[in-house]
Amino acid sequence: MAENSTPSTPVTSNSPPLPRTPSPNPPLAKPGSTPIVNIRSQSAPLNSLPKRVVGPVSGADFNELLPKVKGEDSPCKEIEGLTAQLKELKPEPKMYEHLVDAFNASCSKLLFEDVHNSPTTFHDIEIKPDINVYDRKTERLVANLEVKIQESCDPFDLGDQVPGRLQPGTEAKRTLGQITSYATAHQGSFFQTHVFSALIFPTYLRFMRWDRSGVVYTKKLPFSGPDIAIFFRRLSAASPAQRGCDTTAVPFECSAKQSRDIRRELGRLRSKALLLKISIDNEDYVISEDQEHGSVSPIGRSTRCLKAYRLETRAVVLLKDTWRVVSPSLKPEHEIYAKLNERNVTHIPEVYQGADVGSDTDLHHLTQTAVWAAKLNLNISLRTLRHYRIVLEYLEYKLEEFETTAQLVGALRDASLAHSKAVTDAKVLHRDISVGNIMMKRVDGVLRGYLIDWDLSLDMSLPDTVAAQDERTGTWQFIAVRLLERPKAGEEPLIQNQVDDVESFFHLAMWMALRYTSHGLPNIDLRTVLDDNFDAAYRDPDTERAYITRTRRLNMITGDLIQTANFSNPGMYSVLNALQGILCERYSFYKEPALGIPAKRTAWELAVQGKAEALKILEDPLWLPNLLDAQLDNKSISWETNAKRQINPLITPAKFSAAAIAVSSQTSSSKRKSENQQSGNSRLPKASRTSGQSTPHDNPSSER
Repeated sequence: MAENSTPSTPVTSNSPPLPRTPSPNPPLAKPGSTPIVNIRSQSAPLNSLPKRVVGPVSGADFNELLPKVKGEDSPCKEIEGLTAQLKELKPEPKMYEHLVDAFNASCSKLLFEDVHNSPTTFHDIEIKPDINVYDRKTERLVANLEVKIQESCDPFDLGDQVPGRLQPGTEAKRTLGQITSYATAHQGSFFQTHVFSALIFPTYLRFMRWDRSGVVYTKKLPFSGPDIAIFFRRLSAASPAQRGCDTTAVPFECSAKQSRDIRRELGRLRSKALLLKISIDNEDYVISEDQEHGSVSPIGRSTRCLKAYRLETRAVVLLKDTWRVVSPSLKPEHEIYAKLNERNVTHIPEVYQGADVGSDTDLHHLTQTAVWAAKLNLNISLRTLRHYRIVLEYLEYKLEEFETTAQLVGALRDASLAHSKAVTDAKVLHRDISVGNIMMKRVDGVLRGYLIDWDLSLDMSLPDTVAAQDERTGTWQFIAVRLLERPKAGEEPLIQNQVDDVESFFHLAMWMALRYTSHGLPNIDLRTVLDDNFDAAYRDPDTERAYITRTRRLNMITGDLIQTANFSNPGMYSVLNALQGILCERYSFYKEPALGIPAKRTAWELAVQGKAEALKILEDPLWLPNLLDAQLDNKSISWETNAKRQINPLITPAKFSAAAIAVSSQTSSSKRKSENQQSGNSRLPKASRTSGQSTPHDNPSSER
C-alpha cells in the first residue's frame, strides 16, 4: 500500500472482488455490474474464421484441457436423458429449460441461466447467446452455449469428413457468425487468455475452445455418452486461470483516499468501476476496468491501450496489453524501442518496461490452437501468439485531435521522420502506418507527432526468406495498393518495403483530410467515397483471402479523388497533390506508341523517364519528411485558409435494389403515359434504362 494511504476498510468496487467484476450487460454478466463507457475498436470487423478452425477432436482429448476430478465418470441421468426430451421440442426456446436444469444438476460450482431474452451489444454488434454459464461464487461469466434445432445450422458438419473445413450454406455461416461474436465479446469484455463455448443440437453437442490464434472444436458428442458431463464437472472444479481468466489482473485494495486520488489521475473520478492492479516484473500499475473493450476480432493481437497509474512514481503512463506474434522476424516491442533509442531515432515515446506475461511454462498466456492443428496434421498456417505488456509514456492527444491542418501535416512530418530514421539508422521498418499509431503531445507549446506501436515492425537485416510472411501486416485502409491486390499466378509473396510505408502515409493523409478538413464533397457522398477507396474488398472464394477493388489503384494513378474533393485548405491540397504526383508512378503504365508518330514517341519517352526518376526519388527514406517540411515552410501556400479541424458527418445513403429501381421506373413511365394520353399527347415516354446498363450502387461481393 502506498505510504499516503490511511487505515480503513479496503475499497475495490460493489462487484465481487475475484477474479474480476462481471461485464456490464445481462448476457455477459449478472445485473448490477459496472458499465463500459469507452469502447474502441482495435482490429478488423468480425468475419468467418477461414483457416483458423481446428478439428474435430474427440471429447476425451478435449477434456484433457482441464484437470481430472474425483467422481467425474459417475453417470449423470439428467444429461443422458436430454435427447429424448429435446427431440420433440419446438420452437427452440422450449429446449433451454431442460438444458439448464440438466447441466445445473451436474455442476455444483457453475450456474447455467437462460439469457436469450437479454441482448446486449459489443462494439455495436448485438450479442444474444441462449445460455450463459457463471461461477456461482464470483458471478463471473465462464462460458456461453448456443442452441439450434436444425443440424443444417452446424458450421462444423463438413469438418467431420474433411478436417478443418467449414460447412457451406447460409444457415451454417450465420451460426458461425453468432458463436464467433459471442466468443469475441467474452474475450473482449474481460481480461481472458481463452474462452470455452458450446453448440447444442437435439441429439448432440460440440465444445469449443477459442484463443487469439483460432478455435478448436470437438466431434459430435452424444448426450448419452460420458464426455459432456465430464467436461462440465472439470470446468466446475477448474481454477480461474484454467477456465481462461487472466489472473495477472487482480483487484487493487486501497484506502478510500488513495482510490479517489488514482481515479482522479486516470480521469475516472466519478466511476465506480473496479480498480485493477497489473504487475510487470517488480513494478505495479493500476487501471480502471471500464476503459475499453478488447478487439472486435476473435483472433489477432487484441491490443488494449490503457491509461494506467504507476504506483512507484505516482505518474500516469500508457499500459499496452496485447498478444504479440511469435516469429523469428518479430522481436518484443520493448527490444525494438531499445534499438531505436540506441540509434537516436526521435519522435518515438519513452519506454519504461516491457515483458511477456507469465512464465515460459505458463501455457495459458501462449495460444494453443496451432498445437492442436499439428496433432491433427492439418495443413494450415497458424500463428502462435504470446501475451505481452509494455509500459510507455502517456501521449495525451490522438492524431484526430489536431487543431489546424498545419498541425496535422506537422505531426505526419514528425512521424515520417521517425520512420525514415528507423529505416536508415536502425534498419527497422514499421509496417503499420495508421491513424491509431500516430499520437501527439505538446512540446514547448507545439503539438508534435510520435510514431508508436512498433510491435509488428520488421528487422530489415534479416534475409528475405524470413521477412516474407503469408499474412499481410498493417491496417487495411492504409496498406499499399500492391500488397492488397490479387497476385498473379505463381507470384511469390510480396515483402513489405520502405516505400510501401511511405504510400501508407499518403493514404492516411487522404483519409484524415476527408474526415476532418473542409472540402467540396457533399456529406451524403462521403461515406460511399470512404467505403470505395479505403474499406471495400472482395474475398476469393477459393483462398478466403481478401483483396481490394480497382478504385484505390485508379485514384492513386489519376489523383481524381483529390480534384473531386476540392480541399478548401491550400496547404492540405498542395501536400496531397505533391505526394500523389510521385507515388502514382508506382502503378502507372505507359504503352509504347506505334511507329511513325514522333510526337507521341517523344511524350512516351518523357513519361517513362519521369516514372524512373520518381521511383528513384522514392528510394530516399528522407524524401517524405523533407517534402512535408518544404510544404510547411512554403510561404506561397496559405496554411491559414480554412485551416481549422472539423468533423465531417458520415451519412448513410439510401440503398435501392435494381428490382426496386425498375419497378419505380415502370410506375413513373405508366403514370406519364396515362397523363400523355389524357392530354391528347401522342409522344411516347422514353424507355427506362435497364439495370444491366448501369453500375449497381451496391457491390454484393464487397466486404465491409
